Amino acid sequence: MVTVTSATMKISVVIPAHNEEKYISKCLESLLAQDFRDFEIVVCLNACSDGTEEIIKKFIGDCRRTVIVTIHKENCKGVVFARQTGTVAAQGEIIASADADTEYPKNYLSSVVGIFQKNPKIIGCYGPVYLYDGPFYIRAADKIFYLLFLYLSKLFGHDNPGGMNFSFKKSAFDKISGYNLNLKSAEDVELGCRLKEYGKLKISSSLKVYSSARRFKKGTLKFFTHHIKNYFRFFIFKKPPKDFEDIR
Repeated sequence: MVTVTSATMKISVVIPAHNEEKYISKCLESLLAQDFRDFEIVVCLNACSDGTEEIIKKFIGDCRRTVIVTIHKENCKGVVFARQTGTVAAQGEIIASADADTEYPKNYLSSVVGIFQKNPKIIGCYGPVYLYDGPFYIRAADKIFYLLFLYLSKLFGHDNPGGMNFSFKKSAFDKISGYNLNLKSAEDVELGCRLKEYGKLKISSSLKVYSSARRFKKGTLKFFTHHIKNYFRFFIFKKPPKDFEDIR
């Protein structure tokens, strides 16, 4: 079992960023408004060709409280490489995996800390992801069914953390050498499965986040079909998940 010993643990929020100028300001604003203070933000700039870096530099210049670290990962585009690079560099006891197009409620990080402090057997925690844009029917379905799906899946022993809402102990991450860099999809779920060697994963409805619907732009049916197939491939047939178009 891996334990967190400090009374007020430090968190590292790790954000992969590939051409995120449209989204990252809102993400950073939501993080800097947190009611929890002891955290850093680690942004892995992943082969960016837009204004993402300039936006982040402005936040660094204006920030007086939270450390914002930027890392360059130029020649290896892919969200799993960016997550790995940022997490390895992070200094916190707890890693909060985040996405640049996601916004975090004011009490998000304090809720994460509370979960780990309450039960030392917890190795990671995650919660629902709701949409702040996109068609009404997708947002409504997500609001109604996503959390239910997470609980039903866990009932059958299958944890499904999402990369934009998944916190875990850095020491356990180091023990398993981090993400599987061969994956282009479901790297978060696969990581969670291996983390359970060192403790429990917990779902919490209090860990809600709000993300963009850009993942559906290539087609709602395509999105759901891919993830349903991967669910059965990974959990039932014990095969590696199939790749999905990388938008980060």
